[in-house]
Amino acid sequence: MTAVALEPSAAVQVRRGVPWKTVLSLGIVMALADGYWMTTLRGAVGAIARTQGPFASWLRESLLSVPLFLLAVLAGVTLAMRLFGPARGTWRTVVATILVVAAAGTLAGIAELAVSSGYDYILQTHQLQRMDAIHPMCSTQNCLDIEQQRSLWLQVHSVAYGAVLLLITNLVAVGWITAMRGGRIDVAKLRTTDMSGAGDATPPASRVESVRMLLVLSLAATVVVYGATLPAYLSTSPVSGVVMFAVAALQLLLAALLLILPGRPAAIATAVVTGTLVALWLLSSTTGLPLGLGVGQPEAVGPALLATSLLETVSLILALVLLRDGAWLRRPDGFSDHARWMAAFAVVALTMLGLAGSGLPGLGNYGNTGDKPLTATSTHNHSGGATESVPPLNG
Repeated sequence: MTAVALEPSAAVQVRRGVPWKTVLSLGIVMALADGYWMTTLRGAVGAIARTQGPFASWLRESLLSVPLFLLAVLAGVTLAMRLFGPARGTWRTVVATILVVAAAGTLAGIAELAVSSGYDYILQTHQLQRMDAIHPMCSTQNCLDIEQQRSLWLQVHSVAYGAVLLLITNLVAVGWITAMRGGRIDVAKLRTTDMSGAGDATPPASRVESVRMLLVLSLAATVVVYGATLPAYLSTSPVSGVVMFAVAALQLLLAALLLILPGRPAAIATAVVTGTLVALWLLSSTTGLPLGLGVGQPEAVGPALLATSLLETVSLILALVLLRDGAWLRRPDGFSDHARWMAAFAVVALTMLGLAGSGLPGLGNYGNTGDKPLTATSTHNHSGGATESVPPLNG
């Protein structure tokens, strides 16, 4: 105690850990509450393609969005800690922290609602095109464009109304949980670490290790999304499925290499592979690939493809950071626990987005539009049991 009293900075280092009780309780509650409004608004605007089984849809989508809301809550408490300090001394700071955390959760909810509404608009547009192809509703293309524009504005209005509902709901949820905890909302969990060198104390690692582990997590998350979408690709195009399996296996090998033999060669291989994949994605989304199915035709971007592309972009950036190997990386690891977990939750949130669009049973049906071309199907007409062929639609 004498050593700590005389030289506290030399003997003890105080770290601000993550207040997991606060983060988990607020993140889960806001995910479930905001998911309810998203499901309700979907039914209110008439998005008939995804209104079946509202309870199952609400539960499934809410659970998939939990990492996103954990990220939002963690960002909110981190910002509150920066603004007001780690201790909640007065009721003003408690109220201000509630407002910051609720605002962060609302932004996450609005982002989720906007993605869901955008997907509903795509589905409604395809439905209008299918209906017009079978039984023309409009004599001119301008008429169909007007109907699509009305559908777009309907989705925009639903997001605007939903933003207000989400803000009110999150304020009530955060305030309610804070009241149940005796008016306390923690933004950090203080803990001390013995830095005197006694016992088994080891010097802190450099920032390289944190960046490398985040890179491994990003590669592993990409493999998970690839694996989830693999059955759908194998059923529609075995060649594309085999290529996807090879790409996933290669990235899994890179993740293992970074763990077993960390060094510059592993970082170079990761940068080359992920850089090539990102370039191919940009090419396929803009002008189309020169080889394979749909030559020269831009590929529509669905949730799974968007998630894997973003994860591969993150992996490329992290690999380039490791290759740069500057003085910043060689410094002692100064990343806080809040920063580490925010980065991890961001990767997991992208993974959940990819899983939602994978088409796997039990995860919804978000992958049929955008992740692979729609093929010609047969649809019952209105007069009887005969069928009519519907032209394929580009995603």
